[in-house]
Amino acid sequence: MSVDALKNLVRGMMDILILWLLFKRPMHGYGIISKIENITGLRFTPGAVYPLLYKMEKSGLIRGRWKKMGEKQRVKLYEITHRGIDVLDDLCNRLHVFLRELQGRRKNEGFASH
Repeated sequence: MSVDALKNLVRGMMDILILWLLFKRPMHGYGIISKIENITGLRFTPGAVYPLLYKMEKSGLIRGRWKKMGEKQRVKLYEITHRGIDVLDDLCNRLHVFLRELQGRRKNEGFASH
């Protein structure tokens, strides 16, 4: 798979990835970007991630709160909401069904060898 194809795939699943990361623990934006890079091996710019965080916050999937770091610095710490957990659970169930179906087709139809 090419890097561009992988990046498009990850970009399409970025919201579920962010929800999963925030389900594990609250994180600030830079931490989310770093963790996505650690998991996928792909670098995403703040311009690709922060608009999605704002959209998810506006839709009630995540909540951001300002936390003071040091004397003058503040960071916005994001955490998943109850609604976000429900959506994550639903997305995981749907993805699990889809992947199970895909795996079954792969075994039955043998397209892995093409």
